[in-house]
Amino acid sequence: MAEARRLSSMILWGPPGTGKTTIARLLAKAAGYEFQQLSAVFSGVADLKKAFEQARMRRSAGQSTLLFVDEIHRFNRASRTVSCPSWRRGSSPWWAPPPRTRPLS
Repeated sequence: MAEARRLSSMILWGPPGTGKTTIARLLAKAAGYEFQQLSAVFSGVADLKKAFEQARMRRSAGQSTLLFVDEIHRFNRASRTVSCPSWRRGSSPWWAPPPRTRPLS
């Protein structure tokens, strides 16, 4: 993916501290993407709209953006509604760790 300079959306899974954000940052850098991180816990609709607008502006300047959304399962209905068009268009890849779950025993 990095060599082709073409990243796609994905979900990264693992316990806290295993390097999910680090992997996303490294791949974004290797592929020439701008890395933008949001937390679904602390970000609202206004933050999402701002992130999408910044990604659109970068794209018009020839720069790609990787949007990393931590705790994406915590998005409320309004945040999900605002996010859907961007996901469907695929204008910027989204990477997100899923909910933290207890390990299987």
